[in-house]
Amino acid sequence: MVDKVSVRNKPASNVLKSPKVVEVARAHYGCSTMQHVELEDMGGTKTVGSHWKMRNAKDDLMSPSFSAGFYTAITIAAMEDTGYYKGNYRNAESMAWGRNAGCVLFDKKCVIDGVSQVPEMFCDGVISLISDYRCTSDRLGIGDCAIAYHVKLPVYLQYFLNPTMGGKDAFMDFCPIIKAYSTTLCLNGDASIFPGSVFSESARCFSAIPNTPIRISNHQNMLSICADVQCDKDTSRYRVRVKGASDFVDCPSGTTLVLSDYSTEFKSGVITCTPYEDVCSKSLYPDYNRDNYFNESSIATFGTTNIAYQLIYTLVAALTAMIVLAE
Repeated sequence: MVDKVSVRNKPASNVLKSPKVVEVARAHYGCSTMQHVELEDMGGTKTVGSHWKMRNAKDDLMSPSFSAGFYTAITIAAMEDTGYYKGNYRNAESMAWGRNAGCVLFDKKCVIDGVSQVPEMFCDGVISLISDYRCTSDRLGIGDCAIAYHVKLPVYLQYFLNPTMGGKDAFMDFCPIIKAYSTTLCLNGDASIFPGSVFSESARCFSAIPNTPIRISNHQNMLSICADVQCDKDTSRYRVRVKGASDFVDCPSGTTLVLSDYSTEFKSGVITCTPYEDVCSKSLYPDYNRDNYFNESSIATFGTTNIAYQLIYTLVAALTAMIVLAE
């Protein structure tokens, strides 16, 4: 199930070719010709070959670095392909990262000659103004384009005319992404930096409609704000409460909200109601239990209520064993 292939002119890396993983990955990424899923090739023995390639699965539980940690169908499929578990895909958590990105995500560099090939995932320039900061992929914060300068990068990791310019994270193959700071998280951000935002455990990031910034009452403009979210899992709908509003209002996916209609905090501006699954991860449900990722017969196999950690350790061990056997 594990093989070594060269992708995007990189040295050969470990990939997983197990059938369920490939099937689920094709559906998620919208790439019907996928033959494998890349495993991490950076970071040393603790991450190489035992986690998904972070560049392609940043917000998955099995990415090698701290992220949103979603239990996606891809990770559930990897457990099922070991032959010991039967996945309960109804409980899979949705991950916006890579969704319907297409085969270009895997076939090309993330940025070519300074132009992002998948703008929904990768940014391609420094954002100098806080007012222009954008939502992170997991909707948990507002951030800028994380750009850094390195010792000259290998040709296959060069994305700009300046060969030392790239993203900050090696796990991302130095692809630049929108990254939040401790003061810009929707959980506990700094209101003096981001006016017009609500900060709480249930707050998520929403974007202004294109080319129309949100104008705050103090005359500041923003392209993104955090707002409280109230999810209804029975109807797969959610409501939002923006700063200064007295109550929650419906926010049907694909529609927009005129902010000044609900709060005097805003002079003008319209936000887009993002898809339900992007702001209502199952962890927001009051009765949500991650122990339900596998059917009862499989849960009993673990012999513990701490299924989340057991799944991580089991999958890491399984992937590592597959690599050893493949060599």
